[in-house]
Amino acid sequence: KLIKKNNGLFIPAHIDRSNSLISNIGYLPEFEYDGLEIYSESKIKNIVEKYKIKYPVFSSSDAHLDRKSVV
Repeated sequence: KLIKKNNGLFIPAHIDRSNSLISNIGYLPEFEYDGLEIYSESKIKNIVEKYKIKYPVFSSSDAHLDRKSVV
């Protein structure tokens, strides 16, 4: 709610990395994501199918940056 209140986008970054959301808790929590960032393009299809992802997927991006960091 805080993200939306401040006109932000909720896009967890690097969800496929060793220190990621999935690797830390073992699953992808059900939230209203604006998208998900998967670091490795070769893992996208498998992760999308496994977790039934219905959100836009980005790869190798800096989705974790806030607007102030983007030029």
